[in-house]
Amino acid sequence: MSLATNVVRRGGSYYFRTRVPKALVPLLGRSELWKSLRTNDIFDARLRAAAQSVLIQHLWVRLQPDMTMQDANQIVKECLAAEIRNYERLRADLSGMFGGKPPSANLGSHRRAEPSLPVAESGLTVSKAGRLYILHLQAAGEVGRKRMQDCQKAIDAFEAWGGDIDIAAISASVAGRYMADLLRYPVNASKKARYRDLSFAERVEEVTRSGDKDTLHPTTINGKYLTPLKLLFDHHRRTGYADALPANPFVGISAKSSRKSRRDERRRDFMVSEMQRLFDQPLHTGAAALSGAGLYQTGDQRVSDWRYWVPLIGAFSGARLNEVCGLAVADFRREDGIDFFLIRASLEEQKIKTDSSWRKVPVHSALIELGLLGFVERQRRANAVRLFPDLKPDRFNHLSDIPSKFFSRQIARIVDPDPDIPGKLTFHSLRHTVIGRMRSADVRPDVSKQVVGHEDGDTHSGYGQVALDALKRAIEKVEYEGLDLTRVKLPDHLLC
Repeated sequence: MSLATNVVRRGGSYYFRTRVPKALVPLLGRSELWKSLRTNDIFDARLRAAAQSVLIQHLWVRLQPDMTMQDANQIVKECLAAEIRNYERLRADLSGMFGGKPPSANLGSHRRAEPSLPVAESGLTVSKAGRLYILHLQAAGEVGRKRMQDCQKAIDAFEAWGGDIDIAAISASVAGRYMADLLRYPVNASKKARYRDLSFAERVEEVTRSGDKDTLHPTTINGKYLTPLKLLFDHHRRTGYADALPANPFVGISAKSSRKSRRDERRRDFMVSEMQRLFDQPLHTGAAALSGAGLYQTGDQRVSDWRYWVPLIGAFSGARLNEVCGLAVADFRREDGIDFFLIRASLEEQKIKTDSSWRKVPVHSALIELGLLGFVERQRRANAVRLFPDLKPDRFNHLSDIPSKFFSRQIARIVDPDPDIPGKLTFHSLRHTVIGRMRSADVRPDVSKQVVGHEDGDTHSGYGQVALDALKRAIEKVEYEGLDLTRVKLPDHLLC
């Protein structure tokens, strides 16, 4: 919505907008010029736009039809950058005329000003730096669509907060103020009616005014909002912008949660009683139906798909949910009399977290007794490529989206309301439990890390691999004293 000549509001910030003369449109390849005015105060915006308008008139005179498009757009870029510097001088002059305060300091004092950012130049705005970084991630081919989308969201969020500024203007103090505002930013703001049509700054103000406690968690802030920006700066400092970016402003900036919050939010191990309740459900022992409400009622129908096998494999291997969901029939092998499966990324839907995630995992004797190898052979005879072909990838090509939600509902049914230790229970807690069982059985750390696919982090660990028989002995140390799975085993006709 246009509020003044050349001033346009987008979200909570104002922009300068002007039409390119028709004669110059072919030269520039665009019909309009836009520039963030870096303010959410209309009076301040008009003042900044006035300074920009003067420079734009000089710009049209400088541009000549015989220039190359590249040269012409470079002149435009310099003009738009010069606006900030000239505005600062204009503002200083006006300060003397109004007794030390420019007009906007009085007229707009009831509004929350945009963060006051220092003037600096690298030639990379937030949006441009983000585009280049994401192109780098795509070219590297080492990250999936989900991570790239998360990265884009982090870039968009900072731009909504501070505008499309030159990234050299982002100091540690600016990054700290951004983090502080994220702590007061509402969860799922775009989905809630009270926040949907507000700008970033207005959402923060509304949270402060209303005392809304449903705000971003420190873990989310650090992982989804700050870390991508830190990595973005690291990338550009390595690729030719170190002089303009002498330091990474996001290093050392992180949201801190309370000790109680950290204690309650961390994942904990399964208690044996909880694991017994998990596998005593009709899904594993006999249900009234294979889906719907009957899945939670006792009957004679036996589930034999991913819903049955995935939690069992997780409980006796420590594999990540997406690793188990992506298992291929061809991943199951036998070597020197030991049955094992490979965790790898040979199929498009298979995802591994790091290079160390590629590994051999011996099949636990409990899984053999339950008939897992028979189920694998059944899938092989059916010419199935993946062990669980009925799992479909989501838009990020992950197979674990539906299973993650499904198992969260299963766990909610069996979780002990008064556990011995604080923390929350998730599917990933099975991984914690397996690691804890191996540690309690004095399995060497380097061996247990190879079983579950954790990086060791030193040069020595990169030499040689632990023998398969040693891995087999380690995985057999995962025992749950008192856990009874006799009712869980499937009938032979579902295994052969």
